Amino acid sequence: MIARSIAVALAFAAVAGTTPVHGSETAWEITIAARISEADDKPVEVHVALPPDTAHQTISQIDVIDRGLTSDIVLGDEPVVIFRGRADDSRRVSVTFRVDRAPRRTRLPAVRPAVDPPRQALDALRPATLFPSRSILVREFLETYVGPELKGSDGDMVRAIYKAIREQLPHSAEGKSLPLDVLRRRIGLRIGRERVFTACLRSAGIPARFVEGIDPASKTRRKRVFWNEVWANGQWYPVSLSRAWLGRFPDEVVALTFDGRQVVRSLQAGRIEYSVIAKPLPTAPQAASPDSGDEPVDQP
Repeated sequence: MIARSIAVALAFAAVAGTTPVHGSETAWEITIAARISEADDKPVEVHVALPPDTAHQTISQIDVIDRGLTSDIVLGDEPVVIFRGRADDSRRVSVTFRVDRAPRRTRLPAVRPAVDPPRQALDALRPATLFPSRSILVREFLETYVGPELKGSDGDMVRAIYKAIREQLPHSAEGKSLPLDVLRRRIGLRIGRERVFTACLRSAGIPARFVEGIDPASKTRRKRVFWNEVWANGQWYPVSLSRAWLGRFPDEVVALTFDGRQVVRSLQAGRIEYSVIAKPLPTAPQAASPDSGDEPVDQP
């Protein structure tokens, strides 16, 4: 067993162009543990995503247990730990890191279709396999249910789409995860409804990116949580249709990957299963900041 502890907070900040967060409101030790099986002594390659460093979250104290495989930490816009080697039996590898979360208090403005969006928002307007914004089903949904919501309003496209999906495409454990299936069945899983939200926003000309994160307080095995970020007024605003976030982002939630990138994936032989373990850590005292008038949470 090889364990490597690397303090990389400053390296993350240098690569991402951000400043480490100090005096954050929450801090967690998070472990992503992956079990590799059925490799049959063939070469394996497994990628475990790391959270990106941002103005609202700082990652440090990365510890990798590679169980005889080689491991590399790759920093950048999509940081990842890569495990490589051969496995003739089951292997359990893990990545542990500390994440400090700074409070994020924003008021979501009225958002209208982007006019001449900046380069960083262009990718968030393009259709993709998981976000089929050019589909006739998506366009029909917008025309049928969103168009009437905009009549006589201030033209706030995000809130109109948010309201239409929550009313017309309810959550169900029997629902689907792919956007077009959700639109056909009229019910969806949380991830499916959030993907529909992404596709509808892009179809309406709103730059939107789908985010998968970790809710450390969750009791589920993978602690998955999903939301969107929409571009307006020169910045990204978090909006979650599945969790009813409008203007207030939970302090403890950690952003992990964007636009469908898997948290753990196998590029070569082997079956992968993973789980997430989170432990709260002490943080430095922080002076309370005045509330900026965030919107109340709309209960699902």
